[in-house]
Amino acid sequence: MLMRIVSTSDGLRLDPSGSAPGRGAYLHADRACLEAADRTAALGRALRTGLGDGEVGRLEHEMERIGAV
Repeated sequence: MLMRIVSTSDGLRLDPSGSAPGRGAYLHADRACLEAADRTAALGRALRTGLGDGEVGRLEHEMERIGAV
């Protein structure tokens, strides 16, 4: 399953509906894929933004909350 992550003025957030406005990137809905995208800076490049401290951890928590991982 792919999960859309969208960059908004408030930071990064998950977009389960896939229809939120803003620049988006798709990742597999698992922790390893998110960590790899962070480690290689692919997520920041795809979203054309820098990732703030704790941003990936917050996304992991959000993925767990909605049951994506």
